[in-house]
Amino acid sequence: MITIDQCYLMPMLAGDVLQQAPYQRRQPEEVPRRQGIAIVPLTASYIDAAVSFEVSRKLREAAAANVAEIILFCDCLGGSSVDSGRLAEVAAEVNSQVPITTFVAAQCTSGAYKVASQTSRIVASRHAVIGSIGTILLVADTEELYRRLGVKVWAIATGEHKSTGAPGVKITDGQLAELERFVRSITANFLSDVARGRKVSVRKVKDEWATGSVWVSLEAAAMGLIDGVMRWEALVADVVARSKAMHDRQVTQDYSHLRGKAALQQVTKLVKESNRPLQNALREVMFNHGSLYHSAKLALGKQTFEEWFEFQQRAGRRR
Repeated sequence: MITIDQCYLMPMLAGDVLQQAPYQRRQPEEVPRRQGIAIVPLTASYIDAAVSFEVSRKLREAAAANVAEIILFCDCLGGSSVDSGRLAEVAAEVNSQVPITTFVAAQCTSGAYKVASQTSRIVASRHAVIGSIGTILLVADTEELYRRLGVKVWAIATGEHKSTGAPGVKITDGQLAELERFVRSITANFLSDVARGRKVSVRKVKDEWATGSVWVSLEAAAMGLIDGVMRWEALVADVVARSKAMHDRQVTQDYSHLRGKAALQQVTKLVKESNRPLQNALREVMFNHGSLYHSAKLALGKQTFEEWFEFQQRAGRRR
């Protein structure tokens, strides 16, 4: 039997006592509905296919609702390499449209950290635990057990590695070497994802973070694993205030008189000021200043906004 996970499996710390009983995941309770933000919980103990699908669906629904920001409320040990990887890809996709802030209520380890690393910002409560970056594969050699039971198992398999981990079958040195190669390959993808999401080198992740260790939030912040330590209520207030300020700044201005190049220049300015992903910023302009948006679009002719902003970036680099 083979089990491969990206999950922190040690007993949970609660105060100074190691708790062996099932850990109760925290929920973002008593959080009022706020205009402009969405709260998506990642509070399953383990990210399996069902959890990955459900959280992915909620993230995409939040992005489609044109909110200003998403908070991913995380209290999760980790998950399978496949399912946490899929959820991390969706988090990166949604974060390119709407900024996501991950809040770590108690734990964000292993596969859960892979997901969080793909968001714009990670903050944690003072007592949260972060880390356990890496992969674990468990394989049981049960040949001796079966022998004592008087059972001899023959594996008729195509290829040396096809029977690896089969009950009652000895695991060879060659099979162990192949499993080690597989774990290294899975881990390389993990480290690459984290490095890309956190905007650091793979070398830094490998040497400093991917030791299997866990750290409390203040240590994690000092190491660069997260961006800060903050209470939940303070984070919600901060996100709501920024969302409201951005909304007020945009809707109080009237640009309906602008046409042609002037309209395009104003849209460019609003998008840059929003400091948000292009598609989301453009949706906000369209929603708050429909007349300005359509005037700018006419000024572009056959060119798309994406092509226009790419041209602006290239021109800026040449200066």
